[in-house]
Amino acid sequence: MTGGARRAWSHDSLGPAKGFSRAVEAASGRTIYLSGQVSTDRSGEVVGVGDMTLQARTCLDKLALLLDVAGGSMKDIVELTMYVTDMSRMAEVQAVRAGYFDGPVPPAMTGVQVVALAKPEFLIEMAATAVIEEGRGGGRGEVGGDGEQGRVGEQGGDGEQGMLGEQGGDGEEKRRPS
Repeated sequence: MTGGARRAWSHDSLGPAKGFSRAVEAASGRTIYLSGQVSTDRSGEVVGVGDMTLQARTCLDKLALLLDVAGGSMKDIVELTMYVTDMSRMAEVQAVRAGYFDGPVPPAMTGVQVVALAKPEFLIEMAATAVIEEGRGGGRGEVGGDGEQGRVGEQGGDGEQGMLGEQGGDGEEKRRPS
């Protein structure tokens, strides 16, 4: 394997894996750990109250945005963990998820039912691990020299940052379309 290539591992005795890989091997690269994402808008308001499909899509879109800022894409995700409050609605999640992971080697995935998430309106939370090929993109969302970090975007040396934007050396934030 070279670059960002990866391959799946399984065993015949485990049966077919539909829409996920049982084990994924990623070539060397930058490992990005994406915290659990929930369905909120820029102001922190819940998006899609009661709508599992919309909440799943919002979580995946947020993962995609974070990976873009890091110089990667959804194809770089090697592991995805989904926390849902109602496992009987997992088919809705799987239908949305299929549109984001359509390559030959989907990520390893875990789905867990939880009693509750941070807010009662949240139906799902998704966390992921990605491996981005060395030399590809990178760093548009790095923390500044003082370790302070705000929202997604590039930071200057003072660590200050705006929401979903990049800051240039002059401190003026440059917005990226959301």
